[in-house]
Amino acid sequence: MTQLKLQLLGSPQLEWQNKPLKLGVKPLMLLAYLALEGETARRTLGALLWPEADNPLNNLSVARNTLTKALHKDFFNQNPDTFGLVGEFECDVHEWRKGSLEGNVAVWELWRGAFLSGMRLTDWEMGLGEELEEWLYQTRETLKSERRDFATHLARAALKLGQLAAALPYLEVAQGDSGDPLEDAARWWILALGAMGQRDQALGVYSKLAALLREELEVEPTPETKAALECAREQGEAACLLRLQNELGVTGGSETSAPDSTPFVGRTAELERLNELLAPQAGKVRMAVLQGEPGAGKTRLANELIQHLERSSLHLSGTCTPSGMPLAPFDAAARALVRQRPEVLAALPADWSDALARFLPDVLTPVTPPQGHELERRGLFSALKALLEEENRPTLFLLDDLQWADTTTVEFVQHLIAQPPKCGLSLIITQRN
Repeated sequence: MTQLKLQLLGSPQLEWQNKPLKLGVKPLMLLAYLALEGETARRTLGALLWPEADNPLNNLSVARNTLTKALHKDFFNQNPDTFGLVGEFECDVHEWRKGSLEGNVAVWELWRGAFLSGMRLTDWEMGLGEELEEWLYQTRETLKSERRDFATHLARAALKLGQLAAALPYLEVAQGDSGDPLEDAARWWILALGAMGQRDQALGVYSKLAALLREELEVEPTPETKAALECAREQGEAACLLRLQNELGVTGGSETSAPDSTPFVGRTAELERLNELLAPQAGKVRMAVLQGEPGAGKTRLANELIQHLERSSLHLSGTCTPSGMPLAPFDAAARALVRQRPEVLAALPADWSDALARFLPDVLTPVTPPQGHELERRGLFSALKALLEEENRPTLFLLDDLQWADTTTVEFVQHLIAQPPKCGLSLIITQRN
């Protein structure tokens, strides 16, 4: 039984042996930092939490003693130079991230609010150092971005199944309320409301989006979004539904309209043949392109293949969307690999790691300025491939809806095919005729 449970999404709530655990600000921040970042040098922790103290290591020792008394000394490592958790614990941030990467809708309810929302970034009386404030801010922003990505995925899945009402709360999160609003999500939201006969609500979504774009980016909504609003206001529910289906690549039904739990019949021979063709081999590429009309079952067949192949492989997936950002289908996979293998970054050449940092600016910080488009592209491609190779197992990648792919995504796929990872690559691609 797990003795320590950490709920850090929202106001922090801690449990030790099924009883509420109360900690002061500094021990709480120390525990949260170790839970997310892992074992850390004691000098680093002292400088983070007590930057102005005469002897920050003494302060750290006091906080460490507080934690060992509240929990147990065996829950922490005994290294004199580092401090870390060695006992088993549950953390909602880890569960959230794992579930969102797997597309598990059940973890959506774990989000109770911003990371450590009770800790105010401006509360200097707490004595939080500038570097710790920056870590807290960046962690909140990263989780917020991940939540928007997850919301977009869940909204798209619900809309493809025709579950319009279920998609609405996800679309609201996916659009965002500041910074860089996601216009695709807002347009789907407008069309979903129009398909439900809620024209006034659709106008409200458009008005909010337009205000955000003008205030944050000094631009107007695209013609496609304006057309979606006119469709909701003038053309009726059926027209909105048809336009929404076209945007999602669905016509006359959905490729995922039948639940995955339904029996998979009629494709046994294809499945066996593709399993043989896609079996990974070191240094080689095995590729299948599933092409057909919308509704032909391409994605379902791809998912069946993955269930047979993923047992010993690193399974990654991405979906191409209209007007998607360059390399967007590889964004979530890259983030997951960076978090799982941070030691790899230190071994990368500087131009590779900086190109990767500019691709993931909310996760990594570049040191040098860009070196030109071609060098930057080569560095990023090489860094992404290096992350795959460090996993030391075959990579199984599903790239869905290739017809919407941007040029950079296609170029990176070509790069992987020309120079596959050492352990091999099995690539499954779906695209419309």
